[in-house]
Amino acid sequence: AVEFFSDTFADYNNIVGKSQDVRADDSISYTLKAGPGKLSVMYATGDDSTVGDNAGDMTSIAYNAKFGAITLGLANQTVNKTATNDETGTKIVLGYKISKATQAGFLYKTVSDDDLTIDDKNMLISVKHKIGKDAVKFVYGSNDNLSANDATMMAIAYDHKINKSTTAYALYADGADGGLSASGGLAGDASVIGAGLVVKF
Repeated sequence: AVEFFSDTFADYNNIVGKSQDVRADDSISYTLKAGPGKLSVMYATGDDSTVGDNAGDMTSIAYNAKFGAITLGLANQTVNKTATNDETGTKIVLGYKISKATQAGFLYKTVSDDDLTIDDKNMLISVKHKIGKDAVKFVYGSNDNLSANDATMMAIAYDHKINKSTTAYALYADGADGGLSASGGLAGDASVIGAGLVVKF
């Protein structure tokens, strides 16, 4: 609903932090139908260590639903970093099918901890418009954190479907203050023009 540039210089992980995307080794979860969507809750045990009992344990709750042309995703997760410091992430994702050819997405995510050493606010807006079998895509994102300068990223791309399994693309991406560094590997202020093929086997 939001990520149209995965595995390119403009991958959304440039902006949206992955610190909350943790897959626990031992967890218990429960999912039930709630209205037009599904509600899920999860608890994962941590490990006893010098920083406290059950360090790294996680609790999370998520809700996913579809309302006609709108898809909604909500999630909140808390990770026990130490005996006295929890890290909490909250995310909202909205997808909107404007027409048969056009869809848009919006994401907003916050991550903070009790020690006030983390305070990230991530925002991403994306649009994809189909032209026959081809598509034009656009994305803009920003990462507001405790650093002096906030990272931003903008990209536009054109996808040309060659056949059922092969798509060619051309892309222009621009990043400020490290906006292309996480997945693109381009630090500071940077711009890139790229092209490639996506082949499904």
